[in-house]
Amino acid sequence: MRKKLYVENMGLFDGFNGSTSLQIEEYAKENNLYFSQDDMGNCYLSKDEECEQFEEVEEFEID
Repeated sequence: MRKKLYVENMGLFDGFNGSTSLQIEEYAKENNLYFSQDDMGNCYLSKDEECEQFEEVEEFEID
């Protein structure tokens, strides 16, 4: 099953150029974002950990 990236809003995705969960986590740290990952390997980026609504980043797969 493909792993997906979800973001609080698409503006958080600007300038990102990685495709592994580790690269996504590093991007989050560098940009003061909250990173989480579910049991299926999907990754989530938000401005704070209270975010409950995410958008799927189309055409993006996590390796």
